[in-house]
Amino acid sequence: MAPNPVTVNYLAPGLFDMGGIARYGRYQVRALREVVGRDRVRVQSLLAPEAGGFDDPFEVDLVGGGLKLRHKVKFAGAALLRSPRQRIHWTGHLHFAALALACAKAARGQAVVNIYGLEVWSSPPRSSVFALGRSWVVSDCHATLDEAISQGMVEPSRATVIWDPVDIAAFRPGPPDAAVAERYGLTVDDRFRVMFLGRLAPGARHKNPDGLIRAFARARLPANAELVIAGSGARSGELEALAHSLGIRDRVKFVGRVPDADLPAMYRLASVFALVSRRYHGGGEGIPLTPLEAAASGVPILVGDEDGSREAPVDGETGFILPSRDDAALEAALERLAGDRALVRRLGTAARERIEAHFSFERFVREHAAFIERINASTAQ
Repeated sequence: MAPNPVTVNYLAPGLFDMGGIARYGRYQVRALREVVGRDRVRVQSLLAPEAGGFDDPFEVDLVGGGLKLRHKVKFAGAALLRSPRQRIHWTGHLHFAALALACAKAARGQAVVNIYGLEVWSSPPRSSVFALGRSWVVSDCHATLDEAISQGMVEPSRATVIWDPVDIAAFRPGPPDAAVAERYGLTVDDRFRVMFLGRLAPGARHKNPDGLIRAFARARLPANAELVIAGSGARSGELEALAHSLGIRDRVKFVGRVPDADLPAMYRLASVFALVSRRYHGGGEGIPLTPLEAAASGVPILVGDEDGSREAPVDGETGFILPSRDDAALEAALERLAGDRALVRRLGTAARERIEAHFSFERFVREHAAFIERINASTAQ
């Protein structure tokens, strides 16, 4: 008898915002639709689209509508009601692991849980940890999976690492776009330009734009060198005040949120991209998407050594992995790159080649197909 076709019930906290987990989820839903067929993947998002969120439409089957109790009941009830129709119950977040496992038990199917960075090392709920140990696991990077295994949360034989994909057709090297530059108050010239892109929220302090601003202020850089801080959030005013206090407010451009349509051109305006994050309870990165997109655009990347960020570059070949809490090391890296444009070009070329080899969407799809084959082979035994 032929095996039943694979069907997937995909449960996400949200698929419409600009955050890394939502972006990974959108890529993952697209990959699953390619692997098992679009009509065999049912997608639920607890959160609905909102103003300032994801720019392009993304089709889902059900939206819970928000974080109120009635929204959560609607979301969970729909997942459980339809669970017998799916074989794999896949959640985009550790905190939904218990719901995914309950759906899998009801359907006599399998549960799959995505894990990312700080949620693993920041005291996740016991119910989520219990469910995680009884589920298949997809980790965004080795740093996250290694931590989960060391804490006894995950059965290694039922886990895999699938790095974020990058749209290498959209994010690619190329000439600067003068219209995009003008839109954000930037100029198209050969100045040394450092770029940071990320949420400027209290809950994202681990991204450490503060340290980057301090390092930029102290580094011996050309007089026209520029630091671009892209992103929005409640810390914007605080960070602008920091730049002012260091006497560099006129050299730091706070450009606000950058829509998806402008992101490729924005990266191409950079000489180097920096995200030197720190890991602590409640903070840290899995493997962040922004340095990968910058690298795909032919831009060298600077990252920290405490979390999954260190998996984005090859140190000394496509960028540099720096001690996360050593501002002097970041200063030195900026000075070295500002003084050696040939090095910047070499690193940028190699960065693009690494993304093409290891972070394409095609690779992402293949690895999901292989993972589903592992699940099928295990359940067939």
